[in-house]
Amino acid sequence: MRILLVTTDIDHIEPLQFIGAQDKGATVEVICSPRCINLELFEQAAIPVHKMHIHGWRNRAVVGQLKQHIERFQPDIVHVLRKPALLHIIPALRGSKAKLIAYRGIVGNLSFLDPKSLLSFLHPRVDCIVCVADAIRQHFLRMGFGPLRLDPSKLVTIYKGHSLARYQEVARIDVSQFGVPIGPAIIGFCGAMRPRKGVDILVEAFGLMQNRSSVLLLVGDITAPRITKAIRNSPRQDAIFCAGRVSQADALALNGRFDVTTMPSLKREGLPRALIEAMAQGTPAVVSNVGGSPELVEHGVSGLVVPPGDAPALAQALDRILEKHTLQTMGEAARQRIASQFNVRTTVEQNWALYQRLLSHS
Repeated sequence: MRILLVTTDIDHIEPLQFIGAQDKGATVEVICSPRCINLELFEQAAIPVHKMHIHGWRNRAVVGQLKQHIERFQPDIVHVLRKPALLHIIPALRGSKAKLIAYRGIVGNLSFLDPKSLLSFLHPRVDCIVCVADAIRQHFLRMGFGPLRLDPSKLVTIYKGHSLARYQEVARIDVSQFGVPIGPAIIGFCGAMRPRKGVDILVEAFGLMQNRSSVLLLVGDITAPRITKAIRNSPRQDAIFCAGRVSQADALALNGRFDVTTMPSLKREGLPRALIEAMAQGTPAVVSNVGGSPELVEHGVSGLVVPPGDAPALAQALDRILEKHTLQTMGEAARQRIASQFNVRTTVEQNWALYQRLLSHS
């Protein structure tokens, strides 16, 4: 089996599933953007990496370069991780019998009325869409009207598994560098501060909490006026700390340093990496009932799930989870949840089974 991975970027976990395929006997090659990081695992596994600028809507030069790679490598499977790469790989595959797999990591933002959607995920050349959460698969099933619907057999849910061994090597980070005092429990959010993430709701909820001894640490660039306004108007402004954008290593360490991690998203959530990184390090979570978050967090076991946009409910959940016994039991349950249900070995096996199923129907 020959597998070609095509992407414009890659996180620190995704290489493991393709290295796992190589360990099973596949021949793997990678095409990625020159700005890609996290390539060292491919290098250690002796997987060839070809760097290419994949840009524009459908750049003819890029399509031509991809076509040359496909003709040379003759892949059986082409696995694409990002939408810009998918837009270019579809025309490049003209004449090839390779099976095309697209990966989808968020809910929504696709439509049968949108040309880019029709030329990417909704294109008939796509043989399978791997959804990182079942909420994404369900959204695809609800899309469209009349004959404009996806074949359900094209959709499969495969959680992006992690390796717990990686988290045992994370160095402890000193939060005082961000102004955070030593001692109080830390409620943390780590991620992109987009409006749909609901960070302003989190700030509002923090001000409503009965527990006044905790602090809130926000990790990520804060540019949205609604967030800065919420912080400025918070009765607990002095207990809110902003770390700004940090390195991947520091983000990973901070996710393990939080006493409670939060993801108060309002819509379009996938399977948040920050949640998995925190839970894998024994940090319980409070999340909104949006996208894949409730698939990660078992309500009342490894964390708490609240309605989206409900600041009072979020405040109550944070108060509840900060109780010492609850923190300890839910923290350990969170670690076990990732170890048993979201581990990379399972991801490798499920992807391998998908590859075999697609090729058996050739």
